[in-house]
Amino acid sequence: MQLAIISDLHSNTKALKAVLKHIEDVAPQAPIICLGDLFECTVSKKKAQHLRNMSLEHAAITSEKFQKLLRFLTIRGNQEERIAKVTGLEKFEHYPETITIDDLLFIHGHQFEWSVDWTPTFPNYPQRIIFFGHSHQAAYYVDNLRILAKPNAVLYTEHVTQSFINVGSVVDHLEWALYDTVAKTVTFKKVGY
Repeated sequence: MQLAIISDLHSNTKALKAVLKHIEDVAPQAPIICLGDLFECTVSKKKAQHLRNMSLEHAAITSEKFQKLLRFLTIRGNQEERIAKVTGLEKFEHYPETITIDDLLFIHGHQFEWSVDWTPTFPNYPQRIIFFGHSHQAAYYVDNLRILAKPNAVLYTEHVTQSFINVGSVVDHLEWALYDTVAKTVTFKKVGY
């Protein structure tokens, strides 16, 4: 079985359409899991501390066209958390914070500690493979060493004790990852490659 993993859409309809078409071309049977930040919140973190009961239209960039494309399993990112805070809309709070499938963990990544140069400090997790987004940079981490991922690079995970995998971003780079549960591989994908 294959899983297509996307992250960080930030309300970009054009980018999402391109990535969904690429997934359809490469792995049409693969279920899609989104690691959060579907929407772009238009309210700053500072203002979000005080604003409440805003309409979704004032709190986020959204359109009917974009929302019709959201037909996949998703978890909650920091953008959804902020939108829920300022709107009070429960639908964003119903997105799970994580999804676990066997020895795989899917999480947005804003829960990690991040340095000023966007280096994460990973908490301890029992799962072997942790997929995340948040920093918009496709990479994988083995023993806390960041290795930038090029399009179509394949990571073999069968004999890895634990690996943290950033699938990149839809909005900035048209990136996604394909995980093969049988071959135990992650293939980093990018539209146009």
